[in-house]
Amino acid sequence: MRTRQAARRAAGCAGAGTPLASRSVPAALAGLACLAAAAPVCAQSGAYTYVQMSLGVPWFLYFVFLACVSIPFVVMIVLAWRKSPADEEARAAAAAAPPDPPAAARAGVATVARP
Repeated sequence: MRTRQAARRAAGCAGAGTPLASRSVPAALAGLACLAAAAPVCAQSGAYTYVQMSLGVPWFLYFVFLACVSIPFVVMIVLAWRKSPADEEARAAAAAAPPDPPAAARAGVATVARP
C-alpha cells in the first residue's frame, strides 16, 4: 500500500497524497458557480419557444404509436385464423382423398378409361 502511494508521488500525480474529500471540494464549488450563473438565464421566460406545436401533435403521435403496437397483433390474429388446425386437417384430408369421378364428369371434364 505504501509503495503505491510512493510511486504516485514520484510520478507526479496531482492530489496523490490528499484525501478524496479535499480534492472534490474545488470541483463542487466550480459546479455550484456554473449553476448559479445559469440560473438567471434559465429563469427567463420570453415569447421565443424552440418548437411551437399544437395539441394535435401529441394526439397524432399517440395514434401512430397505437397503430405500431396494435398492427402486429391484428396480423397475428389474421394469420392464426387463416392457418387454424381445423383448416389444416381439412386440407390434409382433401389432399389424401382421390377425386370423385362422377363429380369430375359433372364438371365437364372428359375422362379417358385406360385398359
